[in-house]
Amino acid sequence: MSRSQPNQPPTFTSFADYCLHFDSLTKAARHTVKVLLKIAGTSDCNEADRILSNLTSLELYNNLLTDISPLSTLTNLTELSLNNNKITDISPLSTLTNLTELYLSNNLLTDTCGLSTLTKLTWLSLDNNKITDISPLSTLTNLTQLYLYTNKITDISPLSTLTNLTELYLNYNLLTDISPLSTLTKLTNLVLNNNKITDISPLSTLTNLTELYLDDNLLTDISPLSTLTKLTWLSLDNNFLTDISPLSTLTNLTELSLDNNKITDISPLSTLTNLNWLSLDNNLLTDISPLQSLGNLNYAFIYGLSLPKKYFLPQHQWLSQWVLEEENAEVRRLLIQTIGYDRICQELQAIELDAWREYTLFKIDINVDEEPIYLLKMTCPSTGHIHVLRVPPEINSAREAIRWVNWGIDPEEFAVET
Repeated sequence: MSRSQPNQPPTFTSFADYCLHFDSLTKAARHTVKVLLKIAGTSDCNEADRILSNLTSLELYNNLLTDISPLSTLTNLTELSLNNNKITDISPLSTLTNLTELYLSNNLLTDTCGLSTLTKLTWLSLDNNKITDISPLSTLTNLTQLYLYTNKITDISPLSTLTNLTELYLNYNLLTDISPLSTLTKLTNLVLNNNKITDISPLSTLTNLTELYLDDNLLTDISPLSTLTKLTWLSLDNNFLTDISPLSTLTNLTELSLDNNKITDISPLSTLTNLNWLSLDNNLLTDISPLQSLGNLNYAFIYGLSLPKKYFLPQHQWLSQWVLEEENAEVRRLLIQTIGYDRICQELQAIELDAWREYTLFKIDINVDEEPIYLLKMTCPSTGHIHVLRVPPEINSAREAIRWVNWGIDPEEFAVET
């Protein structure tokens, strides 16, 4: 133990010092010493010191740690996990200069003071804290993977020096300016969703990206993405996009998500022949025929549904016959809503057999060699939405059809006067 200055706590240089002076420690530091003694498997301070000081890897997650000063002496550590504790001060880690992997997720950190000396780090997890200042990270130029999501970061300029990064997670922060990222040309995975980004021009230099997440931002212009031709996964949900023509060059894409935008024209997607997963839900689409050229795409998530390839046509070309063939009730509902009930009845020459309240029983004759199809039309009194279900051909009345649909319950038992 080194000599302390007046009015300052003593400085311990070994775990044995912390252990032997247990009673002089804070309650939080004593708790950390107890946890370390348990890991060492002995209550003997000197023996524990010998064991712990030779460790290269240490897992201390879920231990309710707050004061980690006893760790400062374990300088042979190369991997340290402190996830899921209640740590606010990580300055004691500044002496652990052999660390290559450090995990600090789910703590109570507000800054990264103490990390600037850990220049051998290649992996650093700081997600799910309350961090605002990341300036000490600028010296960690050997980092390849950095996790900073779910914090309160606004300034990422310290990251511009981390040119060895291949994976960077910055989602769920308060970012508006991402210009410091333009230097990180080794990045392959970049996660930026749930920020306040409007300008993504700095990303145009990141031509090694294979996965990019930009959901839940404020984007209107995605032209800088046209250079990112190695992308295989791209997510742009919940923005304000209307023009997606820059995506036409991204021919290596296999997965693309564009939900909740203002897109009307998807013709630029016709070149993306490697796509096998596509989501376009909640846009302003009426013509999805450009998807016909995508031979690897069997379904697309559109109109709130997983829509099979046969529907990759302009909506005015959808066929009434499909209502009879479609087994998915939600797709049938979409067909009726899109084609129009009157057109369906006219084209299929539906014959009304019976009606009761908001229910109507129809018969459709397919041809002389096939049994006719019987359909029960149900109109929701509150929304006006029309639903159609196929019922057995031996049914002769609307009420009988309702009983069949509702497992034998008579309609009088659940009917409500409107």
